[in-house]
Amino acid sequence: VNVVHISGTVQSDKGAGAVVGYAGSTLISNVFTDTNVIGSRETGSFVGVLENSKLLNSISFGTVSYYSVVGYPYENSLIENVISMSKLNDGNYAYYNNNSHKSFNVYSPNYSSTGTIISYDQMINIMKTKWDPTTWSFSQEIPTLIFIPNAYFTNIVSDTDGVVFDYIIHDFYNVGQLIGIELRQNGVTIQTLTDLN
Repeated sequence: VNVVHISGTVQSDKGAGAVVGYAGSTLISNVFTDTNVIGSRETGSFVGVLENSKLLNSISFGTVSYYSVVGYPYENSLIENVISMSKLNDGNYAYYNNNSHKSFNVYSPNYSSTGTIISYDQMINIMKTKWDPTTWSFSQEIPTLIFIPNAYFTNIVSDTDGVVFDYIIHDFYNVGQLIGIELRQNGVTIQTLTDLN
């Protein structure tokens, strides 16, 4: 799993994660999540269960009902260069499981694999040196994936008495092809077109 932007809600009693519930012998990298992950056990903002796998170079936003970026990481797993901005129900931020697995440069605003709490700006500055600059853009406050075009245009159409419509264009497969359009009026989707040729 590489270069993925995920948003929405994921819910499962056990093994819930924005990317996947269970990852076995899997490499997960360059993921941006803005999700609500709901579960009672083995629930993480990225992955529910991470076994013999790697979670690298990723950032999460949204909410998670459990306390970690990975609900249950096995000791043969690696979590590296990850930022968790996902919030828990109590308003604190999710962090990484301090298990026997390997963790390097894993940060949230109230936890750190290094033992030193740092600011969001400091986290981003570290990731600028760790994440691939051909994959990530740091031109805005929140880092974005370069290869997931999610263009946003606002256009005032003259024959609608000045009503503002927002056009959101998605190219999920990174092939430079128009995949779908959402037409929104005042932030509310009023029409969606997909599978455009």
